[in-house]
Amino acid sequence: MEADSLRHFKENSRKCFRFLIDEFQFLENPSPKDSHNQYEVIYFRNDLMVGIRGEGYGSIASVYFRYQGKREVPLQFLFPGWEPLLRKKKIKKELVSQDEQIRIASEQMKANCADILNGDMTRYLEVFNRWESICQKMGYK
Repeated sequence: MEADSLRHFKENSRKCFRFLIDEFQFLENPSPKDSHNQYEVIYFRNDLMVGIRGEGYGSIASVYFRYQGKREVPLQFLFPGWEPLLRKKKIKKELVSQDEQIRIASEQMKANCADILNGDMTRYLEVFNRWESICQKMGYK
């Protein structure tokens, strides 16, 4: 059963993020050695890595960037209007499946991250430095 769910997660991730290979010349890391989670698909090109991770026993998907081996930056931090410390009233969201979360994330990455995927790291580094500063203030290593 677990082998089937792992295979499904990886196939869905590969299908949705195929554009990284086709349009941006990324490669898939077939067996990430530093991952503690087998539910992870990793793409890389030079010093830039994109990871799709399954969490929450199949209920959550997270997508992140990592540049030059530094701290992960979640995909949504790169969307226009990201405010990390802004307290917003939580809106009840309709729960969507992990498959759907992966599909949505791939579409959001296409729409919001072409500059980064093409190698322009200016905006990424601005967000990374802001995120790194927040993590340090909160005592995260």
